[in-house]
Amino acid sequence: MKRTQNFLNSLSNHELAFLYRYKYLSYLPNSRKLIDHEITQRNLSVFILENIVNSYESNVPYSNHQCFRCGSLKLQIIQENKKYTSRLEGLDAYISNKNPKVDRIECLVCGHVLQDDNHETDWWGWLKKRFIKKSKY
Repeated sequence: MKRTQNFLNSLSNHELAFLYRYKYLSYLPNSRKLIDHEITQRNLSVFILENIVNSYESNVPYSNHQCFRCGSLKLQIIQENKKYTSRLEGLDAYISNKNPKVDRIECLVCGHVLQDDNHETDWWGWLKKRFIKKSKY
């Protein structure tokens, strides 16, 4: 509970609005009570939170180091095992007994996944990943 409370205290009103809209239902009941308490402590209502989200979504600034949906800088980088490997990668993993890893970047506030190398679905994303230089984040 202490970690959740510290996380909620670190959020701005705008980030709290996005957390409420996109991730509120994914939290357990005790954490929901903490979120509700934080909202009432800041003298906010659901109507005000929805207005914050709607006004922000209409003019989202673009930056490589923040979430595209909510604009938060609170990103989490998770290393996962690579699902789809080439023959050489698979052979190397078999010989060295190490699985190749890929990064998954997710926003801690709204849950938006900014990058997930395990789920390439379109050709444009595949080409962009191979031939356009990536940022650090």
